[in-house]
Amino acid sequence: MYSNQEKEIKFEGYLSQLSPKKLPFLTSYKFSVGGSKKMATFLLSKLDSLVNLRKLDLSGYSWASNEHGPLLVSKISVLSKLEFLDCSDCDLQELPSSLCELKNLRILDCSWNKLKSLPSDLCLLQNLEEFNCSNCDLKKLDSSLCHLKNLRILDCSGNEKLKSLPSDLRFLQALEKFVCSRCDLKKLSSSICELKNLKILNCGENELKSLPYDLGSLQNLEEFYCNHNQLDSLPFSLGDLSNLKRFYCCNNDLFSFPVSLCHLSPTLEIIYFNNPLLSEIPTDWENLLIYLKEKEVQTDFFGIATLESHTTPKQSQMYSNQKVWEKDIEQYPQTCYTFITKCGYTGEIKRNLLLAYCGYVSLPEGHLDFHKTYAALARHINVHGQLTFGEKGVFGFDCSQSEDLVPLAKDPFSDRKHYWTFEEVKKEVEYMAFQFKLREA
Repeated sequence: MYSNQEKEIKFEGYLSQLSPKKLPFLTSYKFSVGGSKKMATFLLSKLDSLVNLRKLDLSGYSWASNEHGPLLVSKISVLSKLEFLDCSDCDLQELPSSLCELKNLRILDCSWNKLKSLPSDLCLLQNLEEFNCSNCDLKKLDSSLCHLKNLRILDCSGNEKLKSLPSDLRFLQALEKFVCSRCDLKKLSSSICELKNLKILNCGENELKSLPYDLGSLQNLEEFYCNHNQLDSLPFSLGDLSNLKRFYCCNNDLFSFPVSLCHLSPTLEIIYFNNPLLSEIPTDWENLLIYLKEKEVQTDFFGIATLESHTTPKQSQMYSNQKVWEKDIEQYPQTCYTFITKCGYTGEIKRNLLLAYCGYVSLPEGHLDFHKTYAALARHINVHGQLTFGEKGVFGFDCSQSEDLVPLAKDPFSDRKHYWTFEEVKKEVEYMAFQFKLREA
């Protein structure tokens, strides 16, 4: 069947039934689920004629025994106007790098294949908005994925050998929905907490034993699923998720709830059954809210709520800030650390006189920014608090800004301030180096 309106044609079935004169006007084509090798061969021979094709759906079980599936996918790069490609369940062993030449591609579905890795040049698909690589055989996500600046939806669920996520996830600033459920994740990267536009996060059915302490910074989060993990506590900052509408944390090992949850919406849809150590709390959200508001709790470093302290939530957060600082100084006691960044530049992290971190990158002498001042680069290099140092190719920033927790400052552990840990500063140095690398002559 096909429809022809203003010389645009949508077609599904045997392409050979369509007049050759109409092929250049075809905008959408779905390959028949029962397609034969003959059909695949015909489509391959006519790819050059499909000059206006914007949507192509090759999904279907027929490819499982058809060697033309992978071949066809590898040839699709000639469809320069393609915006939508569904090559799910095509028996692909790899995703051809030629697909990365589809500069107009907005939606890519390669789920239910046998992919073990993703192309390193996936970042070339700068118009990509939705990417589904679920239910494959991926062991890792290529870091190039993190530079898709327009990506809104990412689904990597069902990759049971996926044990970790890229540390550069924070670059996906347009991301609104992230699904990483049913993998083998042991830890959720703290960089996820920098995705300010994230509305849906599903990390259920993994092996998570904890969640990032600053999860509450995801102020636009509306749905959060962390069910079927091994969590024994929830971060105190969870109470800051003012827009949260749905929260599933069932089938974990939770032994308590942070009191901060009492600040969440009374209409929140929450499911928390099968947490055996929560047997004493109310089973419905309305009464749980009352229960939490009546209890005076103390929140420790890991966000665990107990019923023994007489501190306020504000005091508890200040205590938590101090514990973060104490743990960091214990783990990184030296005043200076030097390392090689992923871009090949030398990175350096120092503590200043107030014991706050400063991060630096040393550029090679041939770099176009080597002799520039930090003020001249302020608009071009985006780092925490902007660049505050620049001399002979060494540029840096400091974590002594007004909104930062500075250990030796007056009232250092304010509940409204954030202490930049060594790991967070190192990520910021890596990001600064990456930006300078892009400007390299």
